[in-house]
Amino acid sequence: MTDSNYVAPHIKVGPGVIRPTVITVGDPFRCEAVAKMCEKYEEVQWNREYRLYNATYEDEELSICSHGIGGPGAAICFEELIKLGAKTIIRLGTSGAMQDHIKTGDLIVASGACREDGYTDFVAPKGFPAIGDNELTLALYNQAKAMNCTVHMGVALTNGMFYAGNALPSTLRENADAGALMVEMEVAALFIIGSMRGIRTAAIATADGNVFNTGDYDPHGTIVAESKLNMLRTGLNVAKRASVEDR
Repeated sequence: MTDSNYVAPHIKVGPGVIRPTVITVGDPFRCEAVAKMCEKYEEVQWNREYRLYNATYEDEELSICSHGIGGPGAAICFEELIKLGAKTIIRLGTSGAMQDHIKTGDLIVASGACREDGYTDFVAPKGFPAIGDNELTLALYNQAKAMNCTVHMGVALTNGMFYAGNALPSTLRENADAGALMVEMEVAALFIIGSMRGIRTAAIATADGNVFNTGDYDPHGTIVAESKLNMLRTGLNVAKRASVEDR
């Protein structure tokens, strides 16, 4: 039970504000975009990268929160949301495709994540798997399919590196050869925290290019923008159903 006087130091709200079902995104402005897809919404707080809305989508009450870029900062957000009452967290984001059959604009549901995030090694044993909730994961996949989206499901690589360095080789190719579908920066943190704290988690991403072909990277192009909207609709519909179970 959270102390009634507790105020989350980064999200900057106290008990009774966060709804049990929460959608999270990296970008504070994508947080606003999700909220505006709901019938009712209210911006509750915005501190640093953590922007928070409460919203009503098809009669179900949700919270929507941004967490910024990278595992450690996102982990702060997830931990504070849980301390404030979150029972389900669904992440909607972008990713780089790691397989040739995945095209720019395709959706990818993460069934699990490789842990190269720079955070989870400090809170869980190295061999502990980062996996989401099976039912929520399948629900995201089935919802995207029902909306006629091109969607894939499999392992993500959560990597703490966006720009490669000079001294050490990238692990992208070896993870791709092992079967990873996408690379992104937060899913492993979400899944590990979900396991530790006993809440449901799931994640879906829009591919904004192939990491082995830098010419494919088009995060602001028309195809990616349209696919992001489909991803947001997918997440809202699954969150709506989760909210019924979380009540």
